[in-house]
Amino acid sequence: MTFTARRWLTWIGGVTVVFLAIAAIYAAVRLTDDTAVAYDDVRDHFKYGSTGGERGWKRQLGFGVPYWIWVAMPELFPDLLPEHKTGQGYTSFGMIYEDGKDPRFDLPIGMSMRRTMGIDRVYFTCSVCHTGTYRDGANGARHIVLGMPANTFNFGRLAQFLSGSAKDWRFQSSYMLPKIAELADARSRAALPAAQYRPSTMGAIDRLAFQYVGVSLMRDQLISLLGRLDFIDFGKWGPGRVDTFDPPKALLGFRMDTAHAEELNGVADFPSVWNQKARKGMWLHWDGNNCSVDERNLSAGFGTGATPATIDRDAVKRIADWLWEPAQPPPFPADRVRQDRLNRGETIYREYCQTCHGTAKAPFRQPGDGTKVGQVTPLESVKTDRHRLDTYTPELARAQGSLYAGYPADADSAQCREYVEDVCRPVQTDADVQRYRALRDRCYPARFQHFRKTNGYSNMPLDGLWLRAPYLHNGSVPTLRALLDPQPMRPAVFYIGYDVYDFDNVGFVTAGPEAEKRGWRLDTSMPGNGNGGHEGREYGTQLSRDDKDSLIEYLKGF
Repeated sequence: MTFTARRWLTWIGGVTVVFLAIAAIYAAVRLTDDTAVAYDDVRDHFKYGSTGGERGWKRQLGFGVPYWIWVAMPELFPDLLPEHKTGQGYTSFGMIYEDGKDPRFDLPIGMSMRRTMGIDRVYFTCSVCHTGTYRDGANGARHIVLGMPANTFNFGRLAQFLSGSAKDWRFQSSYMLPKIAELADARSRAALPAAQYRPSTMGAIDRLAFQYVGVSLMRDQLISLLGRLDFIDFGKWGPGRVDTFDPPKALLGFRMDTAHAEELNGVADFPSVWNQKARKGMWLHWDGNNCSVDERNLSAGFGTGATPATIDRDAVKRIADWLWEPAQPPPFPADRVRQDRLNRGETIYREYCQTCHGTAKAPFRQPGDGTKVGQVTPLESVKTDRHRLDTYTPELARAQGSLYAGYPADADSAQCREYVEDVCRPVQTDADVQRYRALRDRCYPARFQHFRKTNGYSNMPLDGLWLRAPYLHNGSVPTLRALLDPQPMRPAVFYIGYDVYDFDNVGFVTAGPEAEKRGWRLDTSMPGNGNGGHEGREYGTQLSRDDKDSLIEYLKGF
């Protein structure tokens, strides 16, 4: 070999080594990137803050959907959207875009973003199920309320869209990437208002990664995740409702193909999440299966992808701290309340309602007052639809007891043993709060230890009651006025998801042309949708019309 050839080979080898070193450094930086979009205002953090679900465990793909795929899907698959229209993002599923947001490019409330492994990814956050809207009339201004049930969001229909899109032959790079390029060009030409963060357009490396790996991996991820839930009829859910505990069974490895039929109709309303401080020590979830607000929040966090391997502890705690006490329901419009009926309404409430549901304002109870708020009423007493109760099984309670196993590292310390016991004690003094928070800061998250199977439904506090319609655990009664009627007089069919408010009957408008056009038909004869129970003398359904009117006026103030 000549000297010149050796010199060229040495030079080529040196360049190769430098190139490989640069590539290795780039890969290391990219694969360890993990930065969530941050928000100074805690309310914005509740609306859009990541709980960790976008990222995977030890460089795995994770739950997060790449931002550009997320915004491209409604444009690529408009035939799978409820309204079959492009340019609307995910509005046809009842997701909420704030004023000034462009649904083609911006995220709706309830979607968070995190840059992980060099890719901007989005996934669900807490507000997707716990933010709703109401309007004073068909042409009235929209009011967005944080912490209320997501009354317009049709989670089941969104799941159908994601599943259908992933299985569609067009979900491949040769169709997805041109659509992404088209959207990127449209975004560059649009006069968009300033945003907290919008991902940049794809570079050459990203385009290559998505062309050969990224799109197919995302398709397989969606098919795999939603395929494990293919036993669920998402069409039965409707706006503002979700089957809370059947999906966790499947994800925990339960054989759902052999599950009893009575376990498979557990659809229930999204709850409100205000006043968590006052709920400490109450039996939570509709069936009162857990007394820990921390475990309740963490178990709900699984729906946002926040698992023990992915949870962003500080971000979740920040949400929990806001829900603890600062998050409050808005008051019912004062000009819609008949003041002359309030005294009589309060008297009736104390006689018929307060024993189970407590007082109008937090803390809803006092030691020794005899109230049963936050306790479970047996099914044979309340006699409401039993399907949600049956879907939660002793086997699932035991399985949930393994979640967060190994957390915290010093679980056997005296402080962490005290924390496990303290989480189910009501808060009575400022010292109680300080001690609880000190223990939580040290020991959160901790292995679940408080899930149980019950025999009825929990007596919930009624804060923000006016925004929690429709009523009962399964949303089978449209208004408070209808709830005070015996079951045969309650509407058998009505429409949910329409956000115009009925201030007289206290609930949303659920009948008429617009409600039928924009809403979803709820048939109370279908399994899980029964509207019976919570009736009889002790529940006020035998009161006179005048007394019912007074009670309703008083309940408006909750």
